[in-house]
Amino acid sequence: GHLEIDAELYDGEFDLLAESDGEVSRIHSALEKLSLDDYTIALRSFTANPKGKLKGGSDITWHWEDAKKSSGSIDMVANGLILDGLTVAGFGLPETAFDRSEVHIKISRGRAEFRDTAFDSDVVQGVVEGYINLNTELPRSRLALRMRFKVRDDLDGLLKVQFGSNPRHKDARGWYHYQVNGTLKRPRL
Repeated sequence: GHLEIDAELYDGEFDLLAESDGEVSRIHSALEKLSLDDYTIALRSFTANPKGKLKGGSDITWHWEDAKKSSGSIDMVANGLILDGLTVAGFGLPETAFDRSEVHIKISRGRAEFRDTAFDSDVVQGVVEGYINLNTELPRSRLALRMRFKVRDDLDGLLKVQFGSNPRHKDARGWYHYQVNGTLKRPRL
């Protein structure tokens, strides 16, 4: 089959071209200037109200019978990203404007590898590394990710209330480290 979508939404543009011959699907997408202002991020220990524009796209060849034959890339960049109402581990942080906020994923040999994925601001910095072992049933794909974040020195005291004065997942440079395992359907921190 063949599917083509050209849409104007949330003050931006979204284009999708998907083709499939049963065993293989080719997916190409492009996103330009999608407004993030109407979304709320609500995860287990992280919430925020984002502002800014999202751009990016994907170019993926997905093999339904053998995920190891899949290949491609996914790239997303949030320009002018500002997080208002930001809370991490239950503690509120000031409004945060990011100088850099981007996600890059390369798909090859059954893995979706995070490359050069980072979020940098003067309040908080975050990095995601590692990969996802892909499964033909995507929700069953296994996670092998490392995440780390660091807050501004004057805000680090707030995290000490949550984690203690010398948590073992904090290194000497002030970075808090986490591993994410499990599956896409059931991630474990």
